Amino acid sequence: MPAKKSFTISAENHARATVAAATSDNPAFHHTLEPSTQPSTQPSTQPSAHPDTDRLRVRLTAVLLRKQRRPIITPDAMHLTGLFLYPVKSFRGCAVSAADVDALGLVGDRRFLVVDEHGAHLTQRPLPRMALISTALDPTHLTLSADGAASVRIPRHSSLDPYPATLRTVSIWRSQGLLAEDCGREVSAWLSAFLGVTCHLVRIGEKFRRPVLDHPAFTAAPANTPISADRIVSADLFNFSDGYPFLVVSEASLAHLNDRLVSIGEELVTMDRFRPSLVVSGCSAHAEDTWSRLRIGDITFRSGGPCARCTVVTTDQLTGERGHEPLRTLASYRRDPTDSTRINFALNLTHETKSGTLRLGDAVELLKM
Repeated sequence: MPAKKSFTISAENHARATVAAATSDNPAFHHTLEPSTQPSTQPSTQPSAHPDTDRLRVRLTAVLLRKQRRPIITPDAMHLTGLFLYPVKSFRGCAVSAADVDALGLVGDRRFLVVDEHGAHLTQRPLPRMALISTALDPTHLTLSADGAASVRIPRHSSLDPYPATLRTVSIWRSQGLLAEDCGREVSAWLSAFLGVTCHLVRIGEKFRRPVLDHPAFTAAPANTPISADRIVSADLFNFSDGYPFLVVSEASLAHLNDRLVSIGEELVTMDRFRPSLVVSGCSAHAEDTWSRLRIGDITFRSGGPCARCTVVTTDQLTGERGHEPLRTLASYRRDPTDSTRINFALNLTHETKSGTLRLGDAVELLKM
């Protein structure tokens, strides 16, 4: 058994380490990191002409560093520090600096889905190899690529297809009978060969309509089970996500998890394990659990409840390899108090503002706890 490590990682320093780990070697994510602005603690080699002033400076520096390790957080300090699109459900994501919002969520986010021959959705749960497929969006096309396979380009809209789009009936959890556009034989053959199962790629088109359901929206149901009217929350619609159009998590929540992992000799995990849409800084660990309504920039959101995690979080998003962590550690302190089978991490959101733009650095304002 590895020796236990006794040190902890501050939320600020861990956030830097996590972003660096997730981006320096990860082709799915691209960020520019700001240089560290922490005061230097290296002693001067020159004799000081003002020893009293220097002693005061050392004391102030120590105070500042202690405050950095345990910051006093106020809602005014919260900002959007991560913004991610996942063009195809369960494939690698794209870090972006800004993204438009429409009625279904982030434009370009989970507008494509892989389904089996019966139209049932496929994810990393049974197929961790899906994590190896990279995605890229330009204004007109989606490009898929993977090591050892040639890339393939797919039009983002049926108007760009050289042939009329064929509709395919698909399902995601309790959302049954959804009409999506088949993306054609070429990409179907490409995916089937790489994933080792017969499958098809579909996209959201004009006939697609998927309402947000009540909690839990992603409970499995027998095929062709109808959705009763009382399960529909409102007129809110969304994309091919599991249950809600947005997922938010704080940097501090990941830092707290990694502190626990390091203390038992486990490796750090990066944010891409949790596939969030939005990452927020400036709050305490799991503060997002308590948010009922919030505004990020000009977009208002309401809570859809905590996100119950599955084996996807144990899948390395670079290699597709699967282990026991971090789900095993999360199970030790993040079980739902009302349902011990659910292990929660991050918060589901529905957007009340149906158009606008989110940008890194946007202020996060709590409207209701």
